Formats: sequence, C-alpha cells, structure tokens
Amino acid sequence: MLLEVLGYSRNRLAMSNIGLQHPLADWNQSAETLYNQYHANWKLSCLRPANQPLTRLKQYTSLLEKEPAWPKRILEQVTLFKDEACMDTISNHKRSQGMQKMKTVFQSDIFHNFVGETRFHTIMIDAILPLIEAEKLMDTEAIWLDWWLGDKPNTSAIYLNQLLSAESRSPNRNAWIQGLYGLLVNQFSRIIEIPNEHSQRDASMDPFHH
Repeated sequence: MLLEVLGYSRNRLAMSNIGLQHPLADWNQSAETLYNQYHANWKLSCLRPANQPLTRLKQYTSLLEKEPAWPKRILEQVTLFKDEACMDTISNHKRSQGMQKMKTVFQSDIFHNFVGETRFHTIMIDAILPLIEAEKLMDTEAIWLDWWLGDKPNTSAIYLNQLLSAESRSPNRNAWIQGLYGLLVNQFSRIIEIPNEHSQRDASMDPFHH
C-alpha cells in the first residue's frame, strides 16, 4: 500500500502491482530495473520531475536500504503509542506531545525522511494509519482526523478560508480536507471523480477533477 500511495493518482495501479509482485523479502532489483520492467504501464504526461515513478522507486529503494523491515518497526512502535494515543490529540490549538512524538518517530526513525513533508503526511493518512486501524492494532480515528495536511489542491485553501475562521483552522487538520471533499461530492453531484490523490500541479488546472 505504501508503494501505491507513492504512485499518485496516475500510477497508483502500476506501483501497487510492483508491491504485490515484489514483496519485501524478494525486493532485490534496482529501481531502474523495476521501472524498465513496467515501462509500458507508466503514465508520464504532465508529471512533475519529483513525481516521476522512477524517482519514487528510487526513494522507496533508499528506504529499504535503511529500514528493510519497516513494517516490523511500525508494529513495535504502535505498541508504545497505544497509551499515548488516549491523550487529547489537539488542545488549545496545539497538537499534543504524543502526536508530535508519533510524527517524529514515523517520519525520521522509521521512514528516514525518504520523501518530503507533505508526501509523508499523505502516506500516513492514506496508508499507515488506516492499516493500523484495519489490523485492530490501535484506534487511530482521532489521530487520522487531527493529522497534518498531506498533498492537496491549491484551491482547497480558498474553500477552507471561506468555510472556517482562521481560529477554527488552527492547526490545519486532515479532517478539514476530508470534510471539504465530502461537501464537494454532495454539492456537485455530476462530478465523475473527486481526487483522493492531490497533485498540486494537476489540481491547479482543474479544482474539481484529477
């Protein structure tokens, strides 16, 4: 699922297939080899250099070099965070020390900053926290709602400014973005697809379709 999130909306399926066909135990090929092996499946038009699948495969490979058993590390850390997760996630417009610690542990200690800040938050929102919840390892609903913002369309800030006061938006939370998409789905019933991956470049071309 981590590879799927790295694929963005255009290459999620191709990245997911790589993850299914090359599990961690058998990940012994270079990023370039994998990229060429699946070359026919890539959708490369209009992608920024940072979002090119070869770049993302190199990033993932670098993670495996530093943390080949990252799923096991997550299981170890979830046990430690269970008690802290019972604390308030946000109080007086500030995230709790427990949330700050969780962010640091996952971003730096487990994932070794292998991607940028917003992409890391998208990975947590779209993959890690839902998987922890699905496996019944820990209740992550409140953490998911109060997590930092991941990738999002540029236009989302405009809508949130109109819907919420500056005080209400502090700190920015994943819940606001998820709620915004829900409002858009309800209001614009003719929209065929609302993005669940949010390339800022693509979103700036069309605020509602990605």
